[in-house]
Amino acid sequence: FRHLDYMNCRSCPWICENPYQCGRKSLLTNCAHTMTRLMVNCFHGLLIACSTWQLSAVRLHSVKQDASEMISHFTDGRCKGGLNGDFFDLGSGLSRAECLDKCIASDMCKFVLYGETNGGCTSFNTCKGHIIKDGLSTYAKVLSDSSPATSPSPDEPAVLGKMVRVSGKGKVCDAAQVVLSTTPDQTVEECAEKCLFDEECSFADLADGVCRTLPECSGTTESSADDIILKKIPKQSFNSPQWMMTCPKVPAMTTTCMSLKDYDDAAQSVKDLFLGLPSRCTIEDCPEADLSGCILRMAGHDFMDFEGGQGGSDACTDMDDADNAGLPECLFEGEFGEGTVSLNDAYMKFCDRISLADFIVIAAEAVMTHMATPSLKASWEELFRGQFKYGRTTAFAGCNFAEGRLPNPAVSCDDVERVFVHNMGLNWKESAALMGVHTLGRAKIENSGYDGWWSTPEHSRTFNNDYFISLFAKGWCPKYNVNSCSDADEAAGNCVKKVQWQICHKVWDKPELAHQMMLDSDMCLHFAGSEGHTLFSKTDNCCAWTATIGVKRFDVRPLLEATDNHWCGVECGSRVSRFTTYDCLDAGNFRQGTREFRACCGHATNDNNNFLECGSQVGNVDVRVGGPAWDHTILFAQKEEEWQESFGIAWRKATENGFGRDLRSLRQAEC
Repeated sequence: FRHLDYMNCRSCPWICENPYQCGRKSLLTNCAHTMTRLMVNCFHGLLIACSTWQLSAVRLHSVKQDASEMISHFTDGRCKGGLNGDFFDLGSGLSRAECLDKCIASDMCKFVLYGETNGGCTSFNTCKGHIIKDGLSTYAKVLSDSSPATSPSPDEPAVLGKMVRVSGKGKVCDAAQVVLSTTPDQTVEECAEKCLFDEECSFADLADGVCRTLPECSGTTESSADDIILKKIPKQSFNSPQWMMTCPKVPAMTTTCMSLKDYDDAAQSVKDLFLGLPSRCTIEDCPEADLSGCILRMAGHDFMDFEGGQGGSDACTDMDDADNAGLPECLFEGEFGEGTVSLNDAYMKFCDRISLADFIVIAAEAVMTHMATPSLKASWEELFRGQFKYGRTTAFAGCNFAEGRLPNPAVSCDDVERVFVHNMGLNWKESAALMGVHTLGRAKIENSGYDGWWSTPEHSRTFNNDYFISLFAKGWCPKYNVNSCSDADEAAGNCVKKVQWQICHKVWDKPELAHQMMLDSDMCLHFAGSEGHTLFSKTDNCCAWTATIGVKRFDVRPLLEATDNHWCGVECGSRVSRFTTYDCLDAGNFRQGTREFRACCGHATNDNNNFLECGSQVGNVDVRVGGPAWDHTILFAQKEEEWQESFGIAWRKATENGFGRDLRSLRQAEC
């Protein structure tokens, strides 16, 4: 089993038998791309870790490439790689000549990056751009001759799975175990390869450079500091994130040691993903909001499957599940198209030391800190860094039970209660606080059937309490069949008509408001139906709004400051007619409640052209908003610090569910 350059596309249907990789138009559509994907996990020219869609019965053949020379490509930076993982480490502490020789010797190396300061040497298979950085030089390989790889034979041995690291350093399998082979002078990657392609091998251990392959490892023994145990994870059809992510080394399944510096380095690598993104943020396109929202969505979908001790933040969720549509793009494919930024770009730097389960939590925390309100960035970082615990074990598969456990927005607060309160152990205040992550990102029809931003695009790339302010200070009406599902398609089971909430007041002079939306699972936290029941957009044809004069227990003035002194789009104190002023907070003016209602609900009418309202009354009396978390949503809208405190508690519970005593606090000293 050796290097792959390219293959005849006749073999593509046989190689790529997983429908996830070949069957969706939005993913790779031809064999050349598929085969490029197969190359990305190669390390030193040896494929040692196959992702789930890769090979079920393939052995790749060596292609000898005669390189005449290496020529300078960039003298002031490095290549921007193509597909995720098309680069791998050739070593460090090398001279320039040694680095170039290593690239010449590797059939997978087309470009090589040399670091002047540390002698680092990194191979690139593609070079799709130039990233300027001092102290780095890039060289290109000039080939004198090359020939295609021979087509694989279906009769040859299969790739049987993926090798992972299952122990920290200092352990080997018991001496009493049956040993299949013993080979001296092996690296971790070479030892992993020996087990990967041996059908009888399930484990391997490496002690003082001696690699043993074993059919099982029922017990372990303490040994020297650098000894480790590797395990083969069988190839299977379940597409969990770990199968999809690429790692140039053997990935760690459990983080055995993590220092504060390790956490900071991993978090910074995620923040660095945003450095090259365009700064534009419009209704149609806001890259920072899209990337941050997707990473948070992945973390949320991971921990929301917890129930009865199963699931939680274990990096295991089925990437083929329709509920997870859109996640592969930001995880490993490229959020903005093939070869663009993905979380995998950051994960590969730590994959042999930090489990993917831990890394996804760190990534989400890094995103929230990076996108936070400037005045609170330091406190968010202190909160997450201070309470983070490591030791989550990544689950490769076996979490099929997660199907159907995620909350369905259309089931409103009934599903919020099922998932957040009953399954995850949060109270309503913590549940509402955790829903505040919707302040980042947006919903897309192609992913969920819903469409729009939870706030203005600009606010959707800022991690703050604007989600709660939007709930409180705007009027909301149902919007039917958002995804344009026809009656015939719905009857045939091809789609379900989606209903969401849209801004109900006048928006023609503010187009950014026209694209704001809320889901039933958002609205029900604050509002109730017209008779006090759980709010459903599909059946409650009403306008959900709040009057400034009706909430006696809370001061809404901070909300007016946050909305630039506007309520439902109308400036407080402004003239709304020749004889009428929009007097927010004027409890002595019995007409003001009616004015605010008309401002908030100007588009809400029933069949008789009468205005309807959701669970509230007009006038200078308490507004009966009625949602199970309405007092908490008001508090969070008023005081961002209150939301931050409750969010920290909810986040810790959500991300630690299922692991308990297995988790440990970050070490002060380096590992």
